[in-house]
Amino acid sequence: MLLFIVSCLSLAIGPLLSSQFRRYPWFVRTLNIVSMILVMLGIGLHIMPESVESAGVWVLVLALAGFVLPTLIEHILSRAAETVHHITLLVGVVGLSLHAMLDGLALTRDAYALSAGVLPVLVLLHRFPVGQVMWALLEPAFGRTVAVGVLAILMLTTGAGVLLGEQMHFLVHGEVFAWFQSFMAGALVHVMLFRSHSHQHSD
Repeated sequence: MLLFIVSCLSLAIGPLLSSQFRRYPWFVRTLNIVSMILVMLGIGLHIMPESVESAGVWVLVLALAGFVLPTLIEHILSRAAETVHHITLLVGVVGLSLHAMLDGLALTRDAYALSAGVLPVLVLLHRFPVGQVMWALLEPAFGRTVAVGVLAILMLTTGAGVLLGEQMHFLVHGEVFAWFQSFMAGALVHVMLFRSHSHQHSD
């Protein structure tokens, strides 16, 4: 339970810092950039290798599709580009919610024992940039209430992973989940890159 509480705090600390230091745009911008880099490293070094191991190299095609498809739709529906961004972002949130269940599994006693405590530490560290990236993407687009609600959903799905323990293992592992997770990773990278690019132009 302690690890779960710490994971929730780790998820919330980035948004809290952003709100507290809103008067210092340079600080918030630096926090966003660092968090996005860390999330992309997590996708490249953790999520995608895990997916390739589970379902083969074809998941790379799905990740590419998740990244490219929103751009193609935006070109076709240029007037609805902002709507497509929002839909892509919401799809990415769904993927992160499912991934949060994996985080919950990693916080169980069995996972702690099998990894000698390493796996829970990695989960706790990566929750900070995930929370900050979600806040940076959601709060400007949908408002504070929606952003807080999404973070709460991530906390709840993490708690579901902790409570269900090994029973959840069979639901979130395997080829189908690896395909889904890869597509979601590509979609999330798309949103982070193009959303941050649009913010720079607006600034």
